[in-house]
Amino acid sequence: MAVLSSINIGLPKSCLKNNLKKCFLEIWQDRWNLSETGRRTFLFVPQVNINRASFNSRTNQIVTGHEPFVTYLHRFGLCSHDRWVCGAKGDPNHYATVCPLTKPFHFTTPSAENFSTWCGNIVQYKRFQGRFMCIMKIFHERRHDIIMD
Repeated sequence: MAVLSSINIGLPKSCLKNNLKKCFLEIWQDRWNLSETGRRTFLFVPQVNINRASFNSRTNQIVTGHEPFVTYLHRFGLCSHDRWVCGAKGDPNHYATVCPLTKPFHFTTPSAENFSTWCGNIVQYKRFQGRFMCIMKIFHERRHDIIMD
């Protein structure tokens, strides 16, 4: 039985720990659902979990949309434009689905109503992470083509 400050609450310690864990996960999930930041990551990982996501660094860059993408650099004023060398908007979705430079590794472009399901599915399978690695390798090989300001 768990005892708090000499008060017997009549529950096993494991029950108390499980209830607290459940409560904290619910609070964390509510905060994650309502957060104004991290919305791209939310599409890929909508459910909070105490187990750490095991993405490699390249997949993590695609999931978060963070550096080295042109749209990210433009957002922070590190580049005057958000266009990739092919002329299209340089965000992770472009590289993964339609960029002519990464065509051999493209994923099928999802419909707007299936986009969040698509995001959740592609990060769950290890074979897709290999495709992300190939896409990011091409991106890094061409990074010198980004005109920085």
